[in-house]
Amino acid sequence: MPWADTDWEQLFLYGRLLLLELPPDENSPMPQISKSVQLTHLRIAVTSDAAIELSGSDEPGVALPGEGKGSLTEPLMDKLSALVSAMNDKYGADLGEADKVWVDQQWVVVKEDDEMREVALNNDRSQFEMVLEQKVKDLLIDRHDKNGVLFDLFFSNPDFQVSLIRYLAGTYDEFRQESLA
Repeated sequence: MPWADTDWEQLFLYGRLLLLELPPDENSPMPQISKSVQLTHLRIAVTSDAAIELSGSDEPGVALPGEGKGSLTEPLMDKLSALVSAMNDKYGADLGEADKVWVDQQWVVVKEDDEMREVALNNDRSQFEMVLEQKVKDLLIDRHDKNGVLFDLFFSNPDFQVSLIRYLAGTYDEFRQESLA
């Protein structure tokens, strides 16, 4: 496809990159744009004049690298396990698998916060972390209060207690399956 004006092409590419930095709607906060989008080099060159054709084959192609078998090596420790391990080493916290749920719960709380989503979509990581640092205590206190409501409900409402115990009884099946493996 021939370009009639390379200046227009340069402006289009710059605008496309700049658009990623702008807020998605008019109610979103304006991001801090400094050196986030700078077009320093642009190369427009003809690489081929050949026609593009698809060639068919009766042999099936390879869709996935590694033939779709997945990793053949032992997976690395997930980030959450690494965090819990680091907390145990550094602070002597004696945290286990059950404590991962609390850390993961805080992750979900931040992910569900609309303001934090907007900040992430319209700013760079350092600005996101700065807002998170200011807001995380309020998010954790709110989640703690909600956990307290569940705790109180368990001990004050026999129907809720029965429902939760029935749900937790599902661990029986997991214990049995793990012993067979």
